[in-house]
Amino acid sequence: MAFEVIMPALGMAQDTGKLVAWLKAVGDTVAADEPLMEVETDKTTMEVDAGHAGVIAELRSAEGEDVPVGQVIAVIAAEGETIETRQAESPAAEAIVAPEPAPEPLAATPEAVPEPEPAAAAVSGDRILASPKAKRLAQERGIDLAALVASGVGQPIHVKDLNRAPVAGAPVAPEADIGAAAVTLPEATQARRAALSFVSAVCDSAAFDAFISRARDEGGISVEPYLLVASFVAGALRAVTDAEAVAVALEVGIGGRRVTYLDPDFNRPTRPRFAPEDAAPSIIVRDMTGHRITAIGIAADSVPALSLARDGGGHFSLSLAFDTETLMAGQAIRLVEDVASRFESPLGHLI
Repeated sequence: MAFEVIMPALGMAQDTGKLVAWLKAVGDTVAADEPLMEVETDKTTMEVDAGHAGVIAELRSAEGEDVPVGQVIAVIAAEGETIETRQAESPAAEAIVAPEPAPEPLAATPEAVPEPEPAAAAVSGDRILASPKAKRLAQERGIDLAALVASGVGQPIHVKDLNRAPVAGAPVAPEADIGAAAVTLPEATQARRAALSFVSAVCDSAAFDAFISRARDEGGISVEPYLLVASFVAGALRAVTDAEAVAVALEVGIGGRRVTYLDPDFNRPTRPRFAPEDAAPSIIVRDMTGHRITAIGIAADSVPALSLARDGGGHFSLSLAFDTETLMAGQAIRLVEDVASRFESPLGHLI
């Protein structure tokens, strides 16, 4: 079984990445943590690891090409699988072929999706159009996709649409309305929301910004700010929980694009390591910069969530939402204090 390499999202607002160079050729052996390619975004150029050990079987995109996030760009043959075997299984495959657009960014292997069908046809028993991840999560959560379509949710259904699933048989409103009547939540969710706590802090952002600028201007190193944030949060969480592995999920605002980094504090800020698509995060970091809302706590979050915002005076605002089932109060306080300390002295925590 082969492993498909996709164009990663190195930045939160990234839709495409420019393939600067392949660091391996067809037929080369590659280790999981070995650089496979260089990718350029609007902010930086980074080496991206292969993510899987094996032999390079296909390179589907050309150097210099702008590739949509989530599109398959290379295939690595599994251990014991020869290139000839792989090509025999896919006789039409070439070393480099024209890219195919992916309907769902960050999906490991998007399946072909036909043109959306009318909602009425879908409810009547025809196929429901949904992203692969939405289908999987809906099955895990026991969500009826047909009921979502019947309630007015358009197709194809994405992960964010699952939050509008019927609760305890209640109808789903097509769009959230601030003035709408409250929906009764399950008892477990009500109990968790009642136990939700916050720890907030303010810290100087000047050292963080200066570090990124100096690395670029004096060292010629482009550092993606989100990777640095993920590294600081992972290091702080590991320090207070003694976790062996930490997955940091970064997202913009509420329900925005999410990128999950695995152990970012153990990797260089120019060499991201992405967590598997179905990996559960250890902590969520929400970039609320530019939003009126600067901090949120959502009962549905199963892990601590750190909101990150900036004010107009050169400060970061940090707010951690948590409950005592996942994090003790003392740990939460130390976590926020540690993250703030890393922002104010980035170089000291990276050395």
